[in-house]
Amino acid sequence: MLIFIKLLKMKQFYFVLLFLLIFSITNRVAAEHEGGLFGEDGVKKFGNFALIFMGIGSTYIVLKRSYVYSKRYLVSEKYQPLKKNIANFYKKTKGPMLTIHNITMIIATIFAVIHGIFLGDDFEAIGITGWIAAILMIILSMSGITIWAKFKPIWDYKSHRTYLRFIHRQWLFSGLMIIALLMHTVILED
Repeated sequence: MLIFIKLLKMKQFYFVLLFLLIFSITNRVAAEHEGGLFGEDGVKKFGNFALIFMGIGSTYIVLKRSYVYSKRYLVSEKYQPLKKNIANFYKKTKGPMLTIHNITMIIATIFAVIHGIFLGDDFEAIGITGWIAAILMIILSMSGITIWAKFKPIWDYKSHRTYLRFIHRQWLFSGLMIIALLMHTVILED
């Protein structure tokens, strides 16, 4: 049990799990399609998997925003028990939820790029909106990975932390990504 707890504290362990999960899903999708690498349906499944993993990873964002907004807006005395419950739940689940957020969002970005590479040969509205969403996902993922891993030997993390957090947490990129994804999946889909 002690070894398992030590493994969970190592970031490298999560990247190995991430690789194994991606490898198993790609093998499963590839096994279903004998003609070609994945087939058109298989490549569309990568887009669906990307959306599913984005939904799972977004639970941390909802949890964090609930905590922040409860501190800000639940000031009345009658809401104090609810505010305390939200704070306790957030503090207990913050670490695991952040790890789940990081891993699932990286997986979602990888699957979106695979989906775009194998299916995105058209420069019509559906392809353009998909690539806009994928590029925004890459920007958000890279800034998130840099914040998470800190990369201390490579660059001065403390002096750049403010800029990275601004890029990663601003609502403009996330909002544009959601609009592009909605256009890609709902409005422009056949």
